[in-house]
Amino acid sequence: MRALCDGLGIPRALAGLAPTPAEDVEERDTDRRSFLTGSMGAALVGAAAPLRDANAAHIGAAEVQQLHKAARELQVLDRLHGADTLCEIAIRCLRRADEWLNHATYASEIGRELQVAYGRLAQVTGWLHYDAGRQATARHHYREALGAAQLARDLDMEVWVLEAMSQQASYVGRPREAAQLARRAQEVAAGWATPRVNALLFVREATAWARAGDNAAFHRAFIEAEHVFDPRPEADDPHWIVFFDESELTGLKAASLSYLRHHDRAVALLAEAVRRKATSGLRRNHLWYQVRFAEEWLKLGDLTVGCEAIERALPALQNITSARIRGRLRDACRVLASRDGRRARDVLDQARRVGVATL
Repeated sequence: MRALCDGLGIPRALAGLAPTPAEDVEERDTDRRSFLTGSMGAALVGAAAPLRDANAAHIGAAEVQQLHKAARELQVLDRLHGADTLCEIAIRCLRRADEWLNHATYASEIGRELQVAYGRLAQVTGWLHYDAGRQATARHHYREALGAAQLARDLDMEVWVLEAMSQQASYVGRPREAAQLARRAQEVAAGWATPRVNALLFVREATAWARAGDNAAFHRAFIEAEHVFDPRPEADDPHWIVFFDESELTGLKAASLSYLRHHDRAVALLAEAVRRKATSGLRRNHLWYQVRFAEEWLKLGDLTVGCEAIERALPALQNITSARIRGRLRDACRVLASRDGRRARDVLDQARRVGVATL
């Protein structure tokens, strides 16, 4: 974290770190050089480019593109590494966008584009906080993003934000709200959205009904999703739908079946999702489904397969920082802690060594 702050020129105090003592200067410079030469460091420096022009009085297309670039880089890094270390960077970029939007001068046509860029950064910031387990902050930024989308009359962004809000509402135990948000997204998307977008919106509704325990409503919505889904990318697909492929459709169906306590069906679908995600390049999503796979086997009472699945997932935590994933792993470890046997104890010891199990 010190290297991250120093590499981007962020005061350590903003990240909750103590000031740098005099004797720590050499260590700080070494960390900074190591950070800047690493791939993640280089990308983050690119993502934080808007921070370096803090006093811009007049905003043009170039500054707007800086904000869009920051949002893109943050999304790429999130899919590779998880969200926890990215939240502060996103907030600083969003703060800069807000200052430009409200205090700089710009032409009227730039104003709308700046509003769109602000909304996109707010949405990305919301997602990062969602994955980092900071749900109240995520909800705040999602609302900011929704307001920006509506002010800019950007239907694509409005659908993107509503979809994300539906996902979060399901996750935090607000299934009826999640279903309403998914339905509203479907209304906004009607007549122009691509097949993959429409399918994802039906999946979000289906997930909400599964969380609510409504088996019939879940099946109705998921049948709609499978009916409209087309795995082939289209030129009109928005950038934010890139993650939604066949493996994601399979994994989300499995998660919903788990909520409905169909664990035997869920585990078979999760095995398929894990296999397909392994070659997708979306490392965070791959790990998410690995953990869900382990959970399902433990729910089915198969300690051996569950332990093997957890062991396969643990090494990836060295490169992926996602509080959401760590939370699910911690829940799985609590199940292990309630079981007797050397195998469960061995896996718990491995989990403790990577900072997951605290039992």
